[in-house]
Amino acid sequence: MTEFDEQQQDEPSVNLQEIFRSAIEHYKAQAKFFISVSLIYALFSETGGLLISKFDLPSDEQLIFRSFVNIIFACWASIVIIHGASCLARKRNFSLEQALGTARSRYGLYLSVYLAMLCVVIFGFLLFVVPGLYFMTIFLFADIFVVVDNASFTQAFRRSVRMVKPYFWKVFTYLFIIVGVSLTPEVIYQLGMKAAPQSAMALQKVAAVLIMPFLMIAQVELFHNIRRRFKFDLSQLDESLEPTEHDA
Repeated sequence: MTEFDEQQQDEPSVNLQEIFRSAIEHYKAQAKFFISVSLIYALFSETGGLLISKFDLPSDEQLIFRSFVNIIFACWASIVIIHGASCLARKRNFSLEQALGTARSRYGLYLSVYLAMLCVVIFGFLLFVVPGLYFMTIFLFADIFVVVDNASFTQAFRRSVRMVKPYFWKVFTYLFIIVGVSLTPEVIYQLGMKAAPQSAMALQKVAAVLIMPFLMIAQVELFHNIRRRFKFDLSQLDESLEPTEHDA
């Protein structure tokens, strides 16, 4: 057992209900900011997709290019939303200028971490799903460390693993809930196709714009909730994951 694990024995369990409640409160408090960022992302992503559709490309190549364009804009929006949500979680003021400045300075690193996470998770799912779920869980906070702490590529993944390990099943449960929530736009679309086919696509996109910020805010809330439980300096998270004599 590591020093961190020993220090967590007396800590109360992570309360996911409280985390989601805080996420809703922070979302409502800055709804204009979060929805505006989500809307900008949706507009640029949709515009990029329309431009790609103008080229005479096979459907599979169009899908690849659309996905890449979506990732480009999704990373930008994610950084801005994470910055704002992190400030709210720490009861700090923030401005749009600050959030955009963070996006400019950390975009390249964030994109590399995001793509690495995506590749690892996809590879894990190809290995009979379970490894993919495991990688999704232990690397959940890697991108947040880039935004909040300006962590390096390796620091982001290492810190995420160390933070998640003592709370693995709570984080996994959170992911299970979030996946269900993220399917809401698709459910709305399927129901809309039966009731009002002409409006189904529009309803789906509106739902996606509204839900995306909440998913990010909830993730940041969980991140800070667990991080506050640490009793030692954050730099210790950059040490080897193997137990040391001090940990024994």
